[in-house]
Amino acid sequence: MSRLSDRGPILCRALLIDLDGTLYPADHPIVAHVDELMNRYVQSKLGLDPERADFLRVSYTQQYGTLARGLQERHDLDPLEAYEVCCNHIDARGFLQPDPAARAALAGLPHRKVLFSNATRPYCERVLEALGLTGAFEALFTMESSGYRGKPDPETFRAAAELAGHKPPEIAVVDDSPGNVRAARALGFRTVLVGSGDAEHAERTIRAIADLPDAVAFG
Repeated sequence: MSRLSDRGPILCRALLIDLDGTLYPADHPIVAHVDELMNRYVQSKLGLDPERADFLRVSYTQQYGTLARGLQERHDLDPLEAYEVCCNHIDARGFLQPDPAARAALAGLPHRKVLFSNATRPYCERVLEALGLTGAFEALFTMESSGYRGKPDPETFRAAAELAGHKPPEIAVVDDSPGNVRAARALGFRTVLVGSGDAEHAERTIRAIADLPDAVAFG
């Protein structure tokens, strides 16, 4: 069930929908698996102990939006390598199951739907396949699309809006990250927070993507 005010759904014409933590819960085991792979990568590349590697992963993700962007900015490492080692070959079907409720919810929305993720296209496609959501989106905006800048970089949001084909006030950003929601709101997008994070900058909040039809309407 969604958590909405009595204002009803927000009106928009396109949706920029996040992947990890949004199309499936943020506490899902696949998230911990990816985090562990990233920690090992940081340990190997920077010669750190496990505790320090975990600290840098969390810190860089918070500061730069993604670990790969942080490693690029702070250590001049190729962001593509980090994704290739940690994400691109994960068998998402070993972690995730098809979600008919999510597919029905997305199919019932007439908006232009763009997957808007800080992950790479190969990883996104594998996760969508595992969730039974292949073909649920008209377009995919991935890390390759942003030149590995990713969210919450303002230029990344603007480029995603161009792909969606509408101006920010006509687009709802649907994300589980309060930081991404805050950045989107500052740029004039409508906002929906998925999950139980800080909802200060979210116009609507929902518990799961299956509740999205309660939060948005076409207009």
